[in-house]
Amino acid sequence: DAQVLDRNRRPITTLQKEDFLLRVGGEIRDISSFAREEVPLDVLILLDVSGSMRSHVELMAQATREALLVLSRKDRVAIMVFDRRSRVSMGFRSDHDGIVAGMNRVLQDEDFNGGTDITRALYDAATYMRSNAREDARRAIVILTDDRTERERDVAGVGRALENANTILSALITPDAVGSRGGIRIPAGRNGGI
Repeated sequence: DAQVLDRNRRPITTLQKEDFLLRVGGEIRDISSFAREEVPLDVLILLDVSGSMRSHVELMAQATREALLVLSRKDRVAIMVFDRRSRVSMGFRSDHDGIVAGMNRVLQDEDFNGGTDITRALYDAATYMRSNAREDARRAIVILTDDRTERERDVAGVGRALENANTILSALITPDAVGSRGGIRIPAGRNGGI
């Protein structure tokens, strides 16, 4: 999948197959199929609200309105937060003002002093997507975390849960976690590697 945006971060929808060049390993390949889809998107923002994360969630909340510019009116966003347990902070909605308010509410409602169980949060997020995302929508979870977990990781199990929920995972790892031990790793396959 590819998305092309203009300098104002709005999707460009008039491109044709001839406007693209496909390279695999540096070698030009023919594009065998080309289609434009208007499939809606359901995104679950999964926020680590453990003790070290307040400043990172504040930055994400500040960037929310601009990030929403790439979504269409059919797309929906939900917010789930986690520390040692996970909970839905805002169910799926499409109105941008409501989504921004939902992000700001996280900053007001959470105390940012708990520990972290990333694996449990990813299982819970996959379950939420399986139960609440639309059948006809593309599905994605975007996790914001410092990747410091207190519990065991279950990479294979989380990969299966995401596959069962027909959901991809994207991770935003805080800069202070770069080079730290561990790391969110999802087996290669439909979800790719992180």
